[in-house]
Amino acid sequence: MSISNIVIITGMHRSGTTFVGDILGHNKNNIVLHEPYNPEYGLKNNLEVYPKDYEEVKKSWQQVIRLKYKIKRNYLRDGRIKRILRFFSGGKSNLSRLECKIKSKFQDLNLVIKDPFLLNVVDKLSTEQNINSVILIRHPIAIWRSIKRQGWTLKDGNNELREFCELYCSLYENLLESITYNKRLMLVKHEELCITPIALFEEIYEHLGFELTPSIRSLIEEKTTNELFDEKKLHNMKRKSVDLAWAWKKRQEPEDEFILQSCNYILKKADYV
Repeated sequence: MSISNIVIITGMHRSGTTFVGDILGHNKNNIVLHEPYNPEYGLKNNLEVYPKDYEEVKKSWQQVIRLKYKIKRNYLRDGRIKRILRFFSGGKSNLSRLECKIKSKFQDLNLVIKDPFLLNVVDKLSTEQNINSVILIRHPIAIWRSIKRQGWTLKDGNNELREFCELYCSLYENLLESITYNKRLMLVKHEELCITPIALFEEIYEHLGFELTPSIRSLIEEKTTNELFDEKKLHNMKRKSVDLAWAWKKRQEPEDEFILQSCNYILKKADYV
């Protein structure tokens, strides 16, 4: 038994990659590999956030898809107890690797690599490795507010908003062009996924070559019509998604105008304006 097919789910953080990966992981023939290129707890020798050098990623790619790579076991932002647990278990990234490795010994599986950090190289990966991929995009104001709610910080603490906008634009600028001719790439807007989840997942499943079963349809409906939503949680797998789509528009914040101006070009290319 082995890995029979590989797909990639990527997109900037807080764009919906975890939710899409979670749904895909409920198919009996799918197994989800969690963020092998995460610079804090993924591949041992990977240090770059959103690596840009495809050739460097390529060097480790065979190790990743064969599930034979070593991971970092320290995570400085964790509390003491969690750091100890992560040291011995390797954390979610390593546990998902072990699960994939064990299950693939007993049945042929589709490997779903859920990793936001592959966003810069997914175009070349999909082309050269023949991998169908889904790219999530979300309005930058929504992502910015989500990042701030989580208390995350960027490298430059004094100019975080500017750094965020530059990062957002750099990640999506070339990809939005590539999607027009690379048929292995599918762009999914977070907002449309929230408003019409069944219809969008039908397209996602067709693009990836998976079967959208009645039980998965029911699961999607259950997870996207839940009235309870805790915005402080890192990942909400159950939410009333239609209310989440454009929730940021309910109030204006001082940073909004700067984000709109800085990301205007990308917003136009992605048909947000």
